[in-house]
Amino acid sequence: MEAHNDVRRARPAIWQANEQLVVEPIRSAWRLASRFSADEVHTVCGVLEVNAFEVGPQGCSVRALYPAAYLMSHDCTPNTSHADDAERRLSVRATLAIPKGQPVTLSYAYTLQGTLRRRQHLREGKFFDCVCRRCSDKTELGTFCSALICPKCGEARVLPTDPLDEASAWECVACAQYSANAASVDLLLRRLGDQAEAIDANDVHEFEAFITKHEKLLPPCHYLMLGAKHSLCQLYGKAAEYLISDLSDDMLRRKRDLCQQLLPLIDLLEPGLSRLRGTILYELHAPIMVLATRAFETRSINKKDLQQQMRRVAQCLEQAAQILALDPEDSPERQMADAAAQALVQVNEWRRQIGNNQKC
Repeated sequence: MEAHNDVRRARPAIWQANEQLVVEPIRSAWRLASRFSADEVHTVCGVLEVNAFEVGPQGCSVRALYPAAYLMSHDCTPNTSHADDAERRLSVRATLAIPKGQPVTLSYAYTLQGTLRRRQHLREGKFFDCVCRRCSDKTELGTFCSALICPKCGEARVLPTDPLDEASAWECVACAQYSANAASVDLLLRRLGDQAEAIDANDVHEFEAFITKHEKLLPPCHYLMLGAKHSLCQLYGKAAEYLISDLSDDMLRRKRDLCQQLLPLIDLLEPGLSRLRGTILYELHAPIMVLATRAFETRSINKKDLQQQMRRVAQCLEQAAQILALDPEDSPERQMADAAAQALVQVNEWRRQIGNNQKC
């Protein structure tokens, strides 16, 4: 339960905020100065900042310490997933087979962020510099999710020369004819990140506009694009005026393609039975199913093609249910798992009926 007081004391904004909002009220307003020194209260602040988990539903979250979970180390491609239930009990499960003697890891950062932003977050909030396999690889495990499009050759290969040095220049590894200094790249990413953050969480049009506006600078695999695509995967089919039954075929294909673009990257960044993979698989089943049934109704495909598409739907639902059923019973993910399991029963019945009709 490290508090990193020396590091935190050297950052006036953090130390002074805790002094004003925590230390002084506890020691003065609560009249506990005789029981706890200022350094003791600052130490507890540090322990919380470094080791606590944010638990509880949105709008009602708290920071909580767990006597075993805090021992897990960080990795930007973690091998576990964790969730809390209604009573704030934390469950941790492996998402991959973990060999004996290997660390059990979780991620303190958002996995769909690029290396520069993840490392800044970890330094500012957890007070260490991450040097994991992903952070040390300028391609981020081959995903290129921080790469920029080169204005010289048009390839998405503008990368930091040293991903562990924030001051290192960015260069195009494809043509070697373009470079940018670290400060200008950082400023650009902050500006674009602010634009993405400013989009209303339910605004399909604005997310699509963001992708279109920046597609000549950011490749489809860039983390800012992935964030927008992840939002769109969920909004198509659920947002007002975009319910699944109301979507045009083009919108359904858009939802399907977005999900399919995300899955191979998720398999590298959050490998195994991750919650993110489970939710995307669940989102993917709907456009495949609706497009197939519409195409069959208009006789654009035959029963064999329909059966093939229903098999894909069943695979998505089966995998989604398997992954999301591992979450706590009262969680949204567990509800999604139950919905996936129920839909799978219905889809398999449809497949049986289609098969019987084919034989007739």
